[in-house]
Amino acid sequence: MTRMAFSLSRIARLFDIVTLNFCAFLAIVMSLTLLSELVARNLMGTTIIWSAELATMCFVWIAFLGSTAAARRRSHFSVDLLDRWIIPGGKGDYALDLLAAAVFVAFGAVLLLYGIDFVQNGMRRFSFSLGIAQGYAMVVMPLSGALFAFYGLCELLSLITGARETDAERT
Repeated sequence: MTRMAFSLSRIARLFDIVTLNFCAFLAIVMSLTLLSELVARNLMGTTIIWSAELATMCFVWIAFLGSTAAARRRSHFSVDLLDRWIIPGGKGDYALDLLAAAVFVAFGAVLLLYGIDFVQNGMRRFSFSLGIAQGYAMVVMPLSGALFAFYGLCELLSLITGARETDAERT
């Protein structure tokens, strides 16, 4: 069981690297798109009609995918209200870690299931300026849901087997 947790941890690390690199690529595309729109509007007196829509799509993808990476690395926001009463490394701390991992799995499942419906509905609507089905822009919802669920399951398995990664190993 520990071997499986270790293998899944390596796969999660690979997904994390690919996700962050893709987010960096999208940030470059978004920046170049907005820069070209700025140049076209201010220097040439024209507008690039599709620039705002493409930049918005890039931003949405970065937000969804970036949140999965932040969750895996435990860099997301947290409420430390209970930390005052819970002993680090104790049973309460372990129970809270299990609960947090289960919440990630549940959130990922909801995002995955409802995201699939959202994508299917979006395939019937087309973007105004790009002319593509809006469902392609919405694919990030079930994708990030699958990543949330996978990372949560990896965390649950590592907690149960005791093969938990340290925060330094996650980055």
